[in-house]
Amino acid sequence: MKEREIALWGGGFLCRNWLDGGFDKLVNVVIDNNPERASKVVGDKKIVAPNDITNWKAYFIIITSNYYDEISEQLSEYGLVKGVDFVSYIDYMRLPPEMIGITEAICDIVFDGEEEKKEIFEKVYTREEYEKLCEKYYKAIRFEFALNKLYQEKKGKRVAYHGYCDVCERDADFSVDYIWTDGFMPAWRETVFCPYCNCNSRMRFMIQRISHQYSSTGAKVYICEQVTKTYNELKKKLPNIVGSEYLGDAYKSGDVVDGIMHQDVMNLSFADESFDCIASLDVYEHISDFRKAFMEAYRCLKSKGKLLFSIPLFKDKDEIVPRTTIKDGKLEYLLPKVYHGNPLSEDGSLVFTDFGWDILDVLRDVGFSDAYAIVYFSVKRGYFGELPIVFEAIK
Repeated sequence: MKEREIALWGGGFLCRNWLDGGFDKLVNVVIDNNPERASKVVGDKKIVAPNDITNWKAYFIIITSNYYDEISEQLSEYGLVKGVDFVSYIDYMRLPPEMIGITEAICDIVFDGEEEKKEIFEKVYTREEYEKLCEKYYKAIRFEFALNKLYQEKKGKRVAYHGYCDVCERDADFSVDYIWTDGFMPAWRETVFCPYCNCNSRMRFMIQRISHQYSSTGAKVYICEQVTKTYNELKKKLPNIVGSEYLGDAYKSGDVVDGIMHQDVMNLSFADESFDCIASLDVYEHISDFRKAFMEAYRCLKSKGKLLFSIPLFKDKDEIVPRTTIKDGKLEYLLPKVYHGNPLSEDGSLVFTDFGWDILDVLRDVGFSDAYAIVYFSVKRGYFGELPIVFEAIK
């Protein structure tokens, strides 16, 4: 591989994040099937069409696209061999791990036998309570800082963290990557991928939380996704779960397109009091009117039903900050545009809102009888992110 150049196939959102995460110094060219991208640049890399490649064996290709099955077929037709000449970005995360054992030694030094501090699961209702919790569990934060130092500046690489996956119910050498960061250190909330279920830290915690509460109850659960690893894993544990995706303005909520249900979370098609639980993973920051989406969730929940969701929370901010709004039918950018990953779009999803702690006040104003944050951390399970948070609200 040292004698070949590295190429990324797919010039969209994933490619930009890989380049930003350290691959800009390693990649020579970006390939894309979309003729509209040909001859353009992503980062400082020129995008070329497959027909522009004259010697495929000159490259080792990493597929940075969610269409990796189709692209793999195409590359096979060119005579390339999967795992030898090309891999998908998911397969790349499974490359041989490093640094197992070093993290265990750091853990022993930091916690010094205090086993109870290695696992955190607590409710908080305010920013002040959260900050007190950070003081109480300072060793957990110190451990993560030590990991940052150990893992920092591993640009363009994948490293490993050995732990236990509750989704797969087995030990795993989790893959730690840098594609959602500036490449200096991992974004722990979005990494620590299990090599078996391919779910990251945040996904694994949410799957564990939802399935633990509802897998044995026969409860009706709705989750705002359907083509994701999270949905597929929850479907194994909750056979009657309902999932959906947002497919665009051309459809109305409840429409089914190629087996995928379309729902606009601001205008759900479900009847009042349909579900015992509604779950959402990093959706509400992409909604133009998150308050209306909360009201719809409240309407569709049964009495004592629960809204369980994750969002990127700015833990040092008390107030919600709008980034984007819609005025006269057009997008108006109040702050520089930010995009997050989207399984149905390589261009990503636009962020409308940066959330602060007053999101809990919004949930109570909507009508929820109780609303709080769950703070979690686990050395064993690889749940990191400066004491990460998910939210729960009870009707």
